[in-house]
Formats: sequence, structure tokens, C-alpha cells
Amino acid sequence: MKFDPIPLMCECGCPPIRIHSVGFTPGGQLVIHWRCLACKKTMYVVKDVAQCCEEAMAHTGRVFRADPDGESDRRFLESLGIRP
Repeated sequence: MKFDPIPLMCECGCPPIRIHSVGFTPGGQLVIHWRCLACKKTMYVVKDVAQCCEEAMAHTGRVFRADPDGESDRRFLESLGIRP
């Protein structure tokens, strides 16, 4: 599967070794949570999903279609082991 990775880094400059959890806020923002093994800080990255799509479209020229009922989002999250 092709995808554009989201660059993740702790404040100390180290990338995460393990992601603790991934989820969505009620406002539709993507949240990625991990604990940095280098400096022991708990990190949360919050990204607006619409902004992620805009950045990906600008970077790749691809067009994303809306999924009004969220069915494809649900299937994608379940494929990652995330249950609503």
C-alpha cells in the first residue's frame, strides 16, 4: 500500500520507536501518542485531518474523495487494530 508518512519526532530530536496509541478527537483531529525512549517524555502529536489531506494533495497531486458515512475510515482503522 502506498502512503505518505507523517514525520514524527520528540522535542529532543529522536523519532518514536513504538507508537502507544492513535486516535481522533471529537473535533476530527488525528492524535498520535508515544513515550520517547531517549528523554522519557510523553509525546502527543495532534494533526488536523483536513490539513493532512491538503498537504498530501499539494505534495502528490492526488485528489481525496469524501466518505460521508465514514465506512472506509472505519475499515481502515479496523485494519490497524483500532476499534471505534
